Amino acid sequence: MTKKILLICGLLSKTTIMHQISVRIQKCNYYFIHYYADGFLDRLSEIGFLDFAILVGRFKKGAINYFLANKLNIDFGGNFYNYDLAST
Repeated sequence: MTKKILLICGLLSKTTIMHQISVRIQKCNYYFIHYYADGFLDRLSEIGFLDFAILVGRFKKGAINYFLANKLNIDFGGNFYNYDLAST
């Protein structure tokens, strides 16, 4: 059974590093996500109070655009699977 690994990314530099890890260790299924929050922090990010933080804004857009451009598996919210490992 192939292991499922969730790689939680932030800045674009970290995102590219996580991608390189997935390329070099190919025996697992990798899924990518940008930092996320739920509850109170999610509400604050939705109304713009956290636009300065890595959680939202240009940082998030940069990471998601990278995921899409490189055809990486994306799991928004980390809810698709029960992962064997999650790494930030």
